[in-house]
Amino acid sequence: MKVLLLSICGKTNEPEDLRYLNLYLASLKKHVVPYCEAKVILFNNANPEKSEDSLTWQRVKEFGLSEVVEIRNINEMDLPEKSVEFMKQQHWFSKIGLTMNMMFDYSKTHNFFNADWIFHTDTDIEFLPNFKDHLDAIHGLTTVNPAVFISLAGDAYPYNIRYKEKEYIFDVPKRIDIYDDTTLSYDYMIRELIVKERADAQYIDNPRLVFNIQQQKVRNDFVGLSRACATAYNFNWVACHYPQDFKAHKGQHADLEQLWTDFGSANLQLTVSHDKGGTVQYFLQAGNHDITKIQLRGYVDMVKHKGSGWFDGDNYVGYSLQELTTRYTESTDIWETDYQ
Repeated sequence: MKVLLLSICGKTNEPEDLRYLNLYLASLKKHVVPYCEAKVILFNNANPEKSEDSLTWQRVKEFGLSEVVEIRNINEMDLPEKSVEFMKQQHWFSKIGLTMNMMFDYSKTHNFFNADWIFHTDTDIEFLPNFKDHLDAIHGLTTVNPAVFISLAGDAYPYNIRYKEKEYIFDVPKRIDIYDDTTLSYDYMIRELIVKERADAQYIDNPRLVFNIQQQKVRNDFVGLSRACATAYNFNWVACHYPQDFKAHKGQHADLEQLWTDFGSANLQLTVSHDKGGTVQYFLQAGNHDITKIQLRGYVDMVKHKGSGWFDGDNYVGYSLQELTTRYTESTDIWETDYQ
């Protein structure tokens, strides 16, 4: 079985830091490469002028993975020049979904390099020893339905209201036990309210009442598509929103903006947004497709994702070093100086 891994590494326009890559490469070499025919396209956001001169490529060679992993930057994706400049202008967060789309589209033009399975992965993950066994078991489902979608559990957040340092979370109602009359209550459909203290500057410095809709998304750190699924569907991984206060976008739907002007408030912000994979989750749940979705257990099946590896960097560096020194001592001479 052949797998194609479309992976993203590096912080935009910052120096390469191999501490974020070692666990990915070590676990790839140990738990994937010996058991699958694998091809990896590793997109480097750090964007050195030539990937062949990058520290990332040097590390790939040190791990003995030069026949498996290809390093690319934005100038090496066969894009029109205008598209290259457009991508370079985007904020790092906005670029995540765009880069996932770009890598998928690039691989599709190459017939997915004849892979049976196509995976989107970040590099703040560890491939687990059960990667191949789980994939074999799931692959058997393609005899029932060739279009199969694999995701990891996680990435959900309930409705909430924010004001300054307080967050009001609308949790699920308490469940009554009809056989225990001490639990009976006519409020069995009322959500529980959880209040948290949070010091996010964006809310404290801009004291508006902010209402956020429920967020559920496919965990885009690890997503697998069977060849038939990848061939039939082009998922859109960008985070998306509607303009604040429902401002008319390009002059369209000014009537909605007027409704907010008439009935809304300058002190209230209603956020209509979805994080990366939110619209994909909606599509899959809505059922207007012929895909079989498999949701794996987080931290147990195929890979372990330690979020947020890129955002909370110190946390990930310490975690990855612990994993490396515990389970990947055969490559100690490659990575140990990175942590000194």
